[in-house]
Amino acid sequence: MSKISEITIEELLELYAAGKRDFTRYTIKHTDQYFENGIDLRGVKFRGDSLEAIFFSLENSNLSGADLRGINFRKANLDCCNLSGALLNKASLWCAGLNRANLSGANLSGASLSGTTFVTANLKGANLSKTKLYETSFNCADLSGVNFSNAKIHRPIYFDKANLTQVDFTKVTLDIAWDEISFKEAYFENTIMPDGSIRNS
Repeated sequence: MSKISEITIEELLELYAAGKRDFTRYTIKHTDQYFENGIDLRGVKFRGDSLEAIFFSLENSNLSGADLRGINFRKANLDCCNLSGALLNKASLWCAGLNRANLSGANLSGASLSGTTFVTANLKGANLSKTKLYETSFNCADLSGVNFSNAKIHRPIYFDKANLTQVDFTKVTLDIAWDEISFKEAYFENTIMPDGSIRNS
């Protein structure tokens, strides 16, 4: 197995600008640098913990279509990021902020979403099957067409004012009562509930 190469964020951006997209065997040196308008890493491929050192540089960034499977995004600031169509299967998003982010069509199957906030995020058509949900907030989010099948809910989660049109909650595993989940002013339309029944507002 080839060794892991350590590069700075500036070197990462230079390599990306030159056409490189696969950074599977790279790790980024820690930086406190902040990019007010985010950075463009569309279609990039990272695996494992490669982005750990630049978590706070990613707000407003474009990571659409990126391959981020299994990546560690603990406490990451991903607010307003474009992650549409991204692969985030089995990623760790513990206490990450994805408020106002675009995750339409993203695949988060098996991801850990404990303490994650998706306030006002766009998750239209995203795959959240088999995710681990623990005090996760989807308040005011567009969840239309989201697949939550086989997700595991360990603590109350929040769907206040969320759009739950055609959401699939089948086979969700709960260790709390369903009525402990907050759905204040949520919009239901052809929403498939855990017992297979259809709920409409």
